[in-house]
Amino acid sequence: MKISNFILSKWGKEKKIIYGVEFIPNKTLNKTTDNMSVVLIKTLDKSLHYKVLFKKNKSLNVINNEFYFSIKRFKGYINFLSKFMKLMYKEYHKNIRKQFFINYKNKIVVSSLNNKYIKICALKKNKSVFFILSIEELNSYIESLKEIYLMKAIVKYLNYKNNNTDVNLLSKEDKNNLYEETLKILIDDALDRKDKIAFTLLSKELYSICT
Repeated sequence: MKISNFILSKWGKEKKIIYGVEFIPNKTLNKTTDNMSVVLIKTLDKSLHYKVLFKKNKSLNVINNEFYFSIKRFKGYINFLSKFMKLMYKEYHKNIRKQFFINYKNKIVVSSLNNKYIKICALKKNKSVFFILSIEELNSYIESLKEIYLMKAIVKYLNYKNNNTDVNLLSKEDKNNLYEETLKILIDDALDRKDKIAFTLLSKELYSICT
C-alpha cells in the first residue's frame, strides 16, 4: 500500500483543510484516480472534523463517496476496524462481514474474502466504492488512522515540512508561521476534548519551536 501525506492550510468558503493522508492499496487498478483518504478539517466555528473518502473511477465516471465524522465518531470508526481485525485473527476461516453505519442509507462495510484479504466498501446514496486490502494493508490503514487521531502523524509531517526547504515554495518564515498556527489550533482542540495525550504531545512540540 502506498501512503502519502499532504497539507493544505488555506481557507475555503466554510472550512480549512489542515492535514490529509492518501492510501492506494496494491490491488488498485487505476492508481492515478482510485484511493482512500482521510482529511482533518477545521471549520469556521473552530471545530475539528475528519473527512473519510473512498474514490474510484468507474466507466470514466469518478465516484467519490465521502463521509464527515466528528472526533468521537472518527474514534468509533477506528474501533470498528480494530475489532474487525481482531476477528480476522481469531476466526480467519469464517466469512466475516461487519457494517459501520453513517446514517440510514450510508455505511462502510468490511468483509473477509479469505485469511489474507478483505474487502472494504463505502456505500452512499446507492453508489458503492470498494477496495481489496491485504491483512497487512488493513493494519497499516488502522495504525495510520490512530496516528491521525492522536495527532502524532500531523506533528511528524509538519516538522518535516518545516525543516525541508525543497518541499515547497514557502519561505522559512511562512513555514514556521504555518507550523506554529496549526499546532495552536490542534492544542486548542485537544483542550476542548480533554485529550491529555494529544495536548502533551503538541504542547511539547510548540515549546520546542518557540524556545
